[in-house]
Amino acid sequence: MRHLGKDTVLACPDPVPAFTTFLPGSDKIVRRVTDAFDLAVILDCGDLSRVEGVCSSEALTTVPIINVDHHDTNPHFGLVNIVDPSASATAEILVDLIQQLGGVMDSTVATCLLTGIITDTMGFRSSAVSSRTMKCAGALLDRGAQMAPIVESVYQRKTPASLQLWGKILRGVQFEDRIVWATAQQRGLELAGATYDDVKELVNFILGVRGVGVAVLFMEMPDGKTKIEFRSSGRIDVGAVAVFLGGGGHRHAAGCTVCGSWEVVREKVLAAVREAVREG
Repeated sequence: MRHLGKDTVLACPDPVPAFTTFLPGSDKIVRRVTDAFDLAVILDCGDLSRVEGVCSSEALTTVPIINVDHHDTNPHFGLVNIVDPSASATAEILVDLIQQLGGVMDSTVATCLLTGIITDTMGFRSSAVSSRTMKCAGALLDRGAQMAPIVESVYQRKTPASLQLWGKILRGVQFEDRIVWATAQQRGLELAGATYDDVKELVNFILGVRGVGVAVLFMEMPDGKTKIEFRSSGRIDVGAVAVFLGGGGHRHAAGCTVCGSWEVVREKVLAAVREAVREG
């Protein structure tokens, strides 16, 4: 949009994850927009609540919204909705969109978009990856993106704190039928000096256990809530589980945040997963 001469502000209510700070423009992202704006382009948000806190609630009711997303649970909250659940990543949709609009696709843009595809497909490992995904990735490589530095930054650079914490969490992994789950308690995160982003990828790791159909990662947050990440390796629809619990996502990758005591949250979530496993 800046190549097109637009005055833009990049905003995200959450801090920029450390593993994405290598991306050009990551230092320009703010957590709250206070100035007036006349258009909101909201990317990769399954529902409008995902941008809560990024600006005043009134601001989004007075401007048009362009909603670009690939979650099949997206309620089409925009004035313009470019929602394609068949896409492996929102970045995949953006590749097509930029090309159709005649936008500039230089190495900077290509690097950011390829990172979006790689992260949302878990390194091209998700079932959503298609020939279209690979063609988009190839086009971005042709435009100057380099895959090796992206993969290294996203998947291979672990902090000592996160590595030690992974070891502690993995010692407490539990199994039940086709379900595996692990817990990152807030005290452990604080003692290790680790963050949510340091342990989130662990859910993909435990999904690799032979015979497992669903992996669940519970993460206690400082505000007393619990973030839950779900992954499915087959026919089990964890997106439906997340929606039932107030979250969203895809059939094979989803998440939610649940309030309540730890014991109640765990049993509520696991009961919903067990039902999904029975149905699957």
